[in-house]
Amino acid sequence: MVFLLLASSCAKEQSHDFSSQKMMDVMIDIHFAEALVNKQPKELRDSFSKIYHEQIYEIHQINKDTVELFFRNIQKMPKQGEAFYEKLLEETKKKTAKIGEKK
Repeated sequence: MVFLLLASSCAKEQSHDFSSQKMMDVMIDIHFAEALVNKQPKELRDSFSKIYHEQIYEIHQINKDTVELFFRNIQKMPKQGEAFYEKLLEETKKKTAKIGEKK
C-alpha cells in the first residue's frame, strides 16, 4: 500500500514538470508515432497506436497514467503548456532534420 502511494506521488510530481527532458523525449516519440499511425490504413490505426504507445512507455520507463496526467496538467496551465509545446516543436524539427540528413 505504501509503495502505491509513493509511486503515485512520484508520477504526479514528474507529470507537472514541464521542463523535464524525459517528458519532452516521450512527447517527441509520441508525435512521431502518431505521424506513423496516420500513414496506416484506417482499420489498422488503433492497433498500431496501441503498439507504438506501449513501446514508448517501455523505452522511457513511464506509464500511460503519467502521460495522461501530464496532458491534463498542460491543459490546466496554458502558459507553461504553450512554452512546452514551443520547445517540443523546436526539438521535433531538430530531430526531423537529423533523420533527413541520414537518408
